[in-house]
Parts: sequence; C-alpha cells; structure tokens
Amino acid sequence: MISKEYDVLLKAFKKNKDRVSELVENADEVIYYDELKDIIGMRMDGDMYSLALEEVLGVKNCPLEIPIYDGWDEYGGFFLSDCNLNEMEFLIKQHYSKKK
Repeated sequence: MISKEYDVLLKAFKKNKDRVSELVENADEVIYYDELKDIIGMRMDGDMYSLALEEVLGVKNCPLEIPIYDGWDEYGGFFLSDCNLNEMEFLIKQHYSKKK
C-alpha cells in the first residue's frame, strides 16, 4: 500500500514533470537533493524521491546521502550514471561545501 505522503509526492512530481525533466536532461552525473526539493516543494526521504523519479519519469537512479561536517542534514544526490562511489561522494561534498 502506498503511503499518503508518497501519493502526495507523486502528484507533486507529475505537476512539475517538465521542470524535473529539464533538471534531469541538464544533469551531468548527479541531481542534488536540494535542487529537486526546491522544484517539488516538499521534504521527503531520498529513497522516496528516487522511487518517484523512476515511477514518473522512468529515470533509473541511485540516491546517496552522506555526512558533511559531522552532520547529515539533508545532504544527498541522485545519480544518473554509473560513476563510482568515490566520485559521487566528492561531487556531493563539493556542492554542499560551497553553501556553507
């Protein structure tokens, strides 16, 4: 059974499908969680975003959440290619370190 929250997330993805598609099309290897969250307008678990990306757009992706500065906060990304784990972690740290 799909949770109410996930149903709301799917509706938000469908409503913003064009903007999310544009983000996916312009992504090199990673879509950052905060950018996707800004488009969707919701806070949600990374795995839920990952499922919604695949369900709505057919985009196979892998969420990765890592600690930065000894805290988790909402750091993470959704990876569209098969780049290795070290590169994924580097890209996320680089992205969020600029924001501090």
